[in-house]
Amino acid sequence: MKAKKNNKLKASAHTDSGGGSVRVIAVGPQIVELLQDDSGFGQRVDIILQCADIDEWAECDAAQYSADLIIVQCATVFPDTIEFIKNRTVDAGAARAIVVYHYTQQKTAVMMEEHANNLTPLRSPITAADLKSVCEADLAMAEIRNMSLNELSEGENFEPVIEPFLEPVEEEIASRQFSDELLAKVSLISTSIECECPHHLASLLLALNAFESYCLQCANRDEKDAMLHALLHRKTASARLIMENALSTLAEAEGFELSE
Repeated sequence: MKAKKNNKLKASAHTDSGGGSVRVIAVGPQIVELLQDDSGFGQRVDIILQCADIDEWAECDAAQYSADLIIVQCATVFPDTIEFIKNRTVDAGAARAIVVYHYTQQKTAVMMEEHANNLTPLRSPITAADLKSVCEADLAMAEIRNMSLNELSEGENFEPVIEPFLEPVEEEIASRQFSDELLAKVSLISTSIECECPHHLASLLLALNAFESYCLQCANRDEKDAMLHALLHRKTASARLIMENALSTLAEAEGFELSE
């Protein structure tokens, strides 16, 4: 079975997506069906490449395809699988990759956590609504990274934009409630919720934690970058606090403990 090109490919490859559509490379037997489900992205998706599996994807010329998001479904995931997906994501210029899998090793699970800045693991089985939620969260995170300083500052009533960053920020950033180790444990919890909400929330929090640390520790030190990352750090910390509270509510409802 040969990889399928979407009929929009000629207009999509090597260009920015237009009309609000999201350019997606879909790898795996169910990804396209999930994306096109009524509860999924529907017409918002421009599937520029569809492959039955990773082997078929490997045979494609990566230089031909430019995407916003890559979604890969595979039964098993190993370190070489993650390396391949990571490299292909870079080749496509994609913001992030979502890996939907059934089984993996502890070593590979740790590796995926270490690559949380550009990769989101999602354990099968999933629904179209699950995939939609993760896609939206990943694209939102990528959009925040790529927005200009002026765009990021909208809604904060900064006038002018640059000067307020030169003064100490009075807003206190809340400390993390949950360690990465605890979140990793939560991601393995089985509950009565069929959509595996604890797993999805833990994955989102791990990604937010990684991005928050990245913003805080970024090596760029010129004035504009320092101000940008200070703003990103505050915004990400705020989002992280919201999701931590959501996880606490879920834990109380489902009766599992959030302790080390």
